[in-house]
Amino acid sequence: MINSSTIQIELGYKLLDSKEWKAVNFLPENYFDIESDEIVSLDSIPFYDHAIDYLVQDLEIQKESVMATKVHLHDKSTKQERLITESFWNYGRNRLIERQDIGSQPYSEIILEMMVSEVPEVWEVLRCDRLSGVLSPSYHAKIQDCEDGSQVEHHVNVAIAPESSSMSKVA
Repeated sequence: MINSSTIQIELGYKLLDSKEWKAVNFLPENYFDIESDEIVSLDSIPFYDHAIDYLVQDLEIQKESVMATKVHLHDKSTKQERLITESFWNYGRNRLIERQDIGSQPYSEIILEMMVSEVPEVWEVLRCDRLSGVLSPSYHAKIQDCEDGSQVEHHVNVAIAPESSSMSKVA
């Protein structure tokens, strides 16, 4: 059961060669990967992890030409909102993501994803949450793509007390 009338989705984007923001609206069934019996909510799983992928796949916009995106999800029935903004640099390979949930359960986080090496491909990811009003790291790792398709994560300790960093291999 799709309750598409209660969820509004607007994807804004700014291109490098433009001074103006552009926007496109999405129906929930075109934004979320919904099961036939699923009731859509702000926590439904989107087709893509990042707004830029909707621009590239659906609107055929070149990834390298996008400076920033902002997604505004609004559930009129619960009065909950989610704002996700992303800014890009290094030809779209690096991004700064901010998520804010507005409503009865406010939440915010910032994620920094940076390519630090092309060969081998290594990404540094830093996730920060607000704890007692203070922005604090909750995850920090360098992720290396392997030839077999797996990834190796080199975790950086985010604890205040000194401990050793760890490594783990993920599929």
